[in-house]
Order: sequence, then structure tokens, then C-alpha cells
Amino acid sequence: QRNLTVVLAGRSPLGEQARARIDALNERGPGRAEYRGADVADPGQVRRLAAEVRAAHGGLNGVLHAAAVTKDGRAVSKTPADLAEVFGPKVLGALHLDEVTAGDELDFFVLFSSVAAETGNIGQADYAYANAFLAEFAEAREDLRAAGRRPGLTVAICWPLWAQGGLAVTEAGRRMFARTWGMVPMSTQNGLT
Repeated sequence: QRNLTVVLAGRSPLGEQARARIDALNERGPGRAEYRGADVADPGQVRRLAAEVRAAHGGLNGVLHAAAVTKDGRAVSKTPADLAEVFGPKVLGALHLDEVTAGDELDFFVLFSSVAAETGNIGQADYAYANAFLAEFAEAREDLRAAGRRPGLTVAICWPLWAQGGLAVTEAGRRMFARTWGMVPMSTQNGLT
């Protein structure tokens, strides 16, 4: 059995609740989880993160890109700063991670997109666009992999609504999705499976 280390990275400092979750994972073993601070929208921080992981663990074997920011509001009211805040983690993050890992022997490069890329979402034109970018980018990166210019199978998962988590919707939003698309939030267990 392969001894795995999962390196979780995020912009926020590691809080007590997240630290407790990581400790619980590490107690269960056989692999290990650790947290490192990095903003994937910043190319310097992504280079530093990748270098630290390579130094500590001998290399990178896969990337799961699950970054997201939402700034709900009418498109005509959004500022360039609002757009940059939404596009940064999704669009720039994917590009930076791809560039920094182009020479690693990755098994996979997985992008977490959203069904909003296909359906759109009221007040989230920028978020829908950023997720649509990920789907297109995954296809382009997979073409590069097939040509021997990138490592690791590339996929973008267009997740539906999740019942729990950082991007959970309001009850009114749940009713609207159920009425419009017959969609109900997915349980965490189903998502992990």
C-alpha cells in the first residue's frame, strides 16, 4: 500500500476546526494530510508551494484544484476588482498550477468546476464564466497531454449543488434549482464516492 501525503493548500490561515479535521485524518492513517498556505491566483506562491512539496515529499503525483470565490450581484454592477476576485482562484489558479507542474510526473490534474458553467446562475455570470473556462481548459490540457506536452490525465468535474460546504445555497436558491432544473443538493457522501 502506497504511503500517501495529501497537501491541502488555501489562502486562509488554518483554523481550529480545519486543524482538528486534519488531525483526525492523520490518526486514521495510513496516509497523511498537511496544510500549507498559498494563494493559487499568485504565481509566486504557487511556485513556492510546489517547491516546498517537492522538497518535503520528493515530488507531486496529482493536482486537485478546488478553489472558488463567489461575488453574487448583477453583472452590470460588478467592478473589475469583483471579477478579478472570482476569476483569480479558478482561472489564474488553474493556469498557474498547470505551468508549475508541467515537468512533474502527475497521474492526474483535476479541476473542480460547476454545473453553473452549463446552466448559468442568476447573479453569478462571472462564476459561471470561470467554471466554463475550466471545462475548456481541461480539454485543451488533455490535448497537450495526448501530444506528450503535459503529464497526468486532465478532467474538469462540473459539480452540482452540494448540501454542505463553503458554496452551499440558501433555501430559496434550493427551491429555485429544484423548480427550474429538478436539481437537489448532493450529499457530501455521494460527492466523495
